[in-house]
Amino acid sequence: MDPSLEKALSTMSSNTLYFTPSIINLAEIRKALEYELQDKALSDRYKIETAMASGVAREDAIAEYDNDENFEQYYETLLEEINYLLSDD
Repeated sequence: MDPSLEKALSTMSSNTLYFTPSIINLAEIRKALEYELQDKALSDRYKIETAMASGVAREDAIAEYDNDENFEQYYETLLEEINYLLSDD
């Protein structure tokens, strides 16, 4: 038998093998994690630019979105979406 195959079989039989269990809706969860923040940033930027175009000072327009409350709202929305996807309803 090939020495590398022997080593592989020896390693497999002397160690506990494990795997990450599959997650329902994994592709959708990855998609949410990948795009949710990007979509939120683009939306907020559009709103800031719109406010500035109507005469609001740049700092004031940004302050509306650059705060903990806005982040917490984003985070809670993301968490709700992931929990919904995990619920398999």
